[in-house]
Amino acid sequence: MKVVLFYENITNLDYACLDDQKGVMGNTLKVHLEMTGERDSNGVISDFSEVKKRVKGIIDNLTDHKLIISEGIAEKTGNDFYIKHQFNNDFVLEYRCPEEAVCEIPYAVVNDENLGKFIQGELEKEMGENIVGINLILEEEENQNDSVWFHYTHGLKNHYGNCQRLLHGHRNTVRIFENDKRRCDLEKYLAMEKFSGSVHFAFYENLVNAKEVMKSVGASGCCKDIDVVHLRYRGSQGRFELKIPGELVYLVFEETSIENLSVFFHGLLNDKLDKKDQVIVQAFEGIGKGAISRN
Repeated sequence: MKVVLFYENITNLDYACLDDQKGVMGNTLKVHLEMTGERDSNGVISDFSEVKKRVKGIIDNLTDHKLIISEGIAEKTGNDFYIKHQFNNDFVLEYRCPEEAVCEIPYAVVNDENLGKFIQGELEKEMGENIVGINLILEEEENQNDSVWFHYTHGLKNHYGNCQRLLHGHRNTVRIFENDKRRCDLEKYLAMEKFSGSVHFAFYENLVNAKEVMKSVGASGCCKDIDVVHLRYRGSQGRFELKIPGELVYLVFEETSIENLSVFFHGLLNDKLDKKDQVIVQAFEGIGKGAISRN
C-alpha cells in the first residue's frame, strides 16, 4: 500500500515578478508538500527533518529572493542578466543583475500555477527512488481580521545574503495600534493610499539621477512625478542596476530593512494621530516575521 506523506508550511517563498498591470511586484507564498511513496522496513517514507532541509534548500536555490521571469525575455551578458520589459500601461523597466538573482521558468506567464509546476518538476528530479509522486501546493497567506495586504520590492546592498538582490519582494500586511486599539483604517491608508497596493521601496543613496528625483520629493516620498528612477549599487554578489517608472517607487531616507521600514511607516502616520497617543506599528516582511516600532 502506498502512503502519502504531507508537510504543511514546509517553507515560505519570497520573490518578485513582472505583472503587466501592477508593474514589478513582490509576493510571498506558503509552500505545502505531499509525497507518495513506499515505506521502508521501519515503516518510513522519509524523515520529516530531512525532507524539510532538502526541499527548502532546493526551493531557496531555485526561486527564493529572486526575480522570476518567463524564459526568453532576458539577455545574458557574461555572468549578468539584462531585462527590458514593457508593461500594458507603456511603463518600461530595465534591470541588470547577476545571473543568480533571476529565475527563468518555461512558461509564458508567471503565476502560482506555473511556478508550482516548475518547482514540482525540479523537486521530482531530486527525490529518492522510493518516492513515486509529488504534489506541491503554493498558497497565499489567508486574510484575517480585516487585514489589508500590499506587495513591495526592495534590495539591501550591504546584506550578506540574498536580500541584497535589488528586485526581491514580499506580500504582507501591516498592523497599527493606537492606545492598544487596532486601527484598520490607518493600515488601509498606508497600504492602499500611500503605497497603492504595490510599491518599490528605494534608498535615496542608491539613486543615479539623485538631483532630479530629490528636487521633486526630497529624501523620501512618492516619485509619481518622475518619469524614471535610476538606481545602482554593488553588493557582494555583483552589480545591480534598475531603471523603473517613478510611479512605482517610494523613496525612503534610510536603508530599506524591515526595521527601518517599520520606523518609516510610523513617521508617515504623524499627521493622522495625536503626538500624545501611544502608537505601535507591526510591519511584516512576508509571512510571520517583521519588526515593531513604538513611540
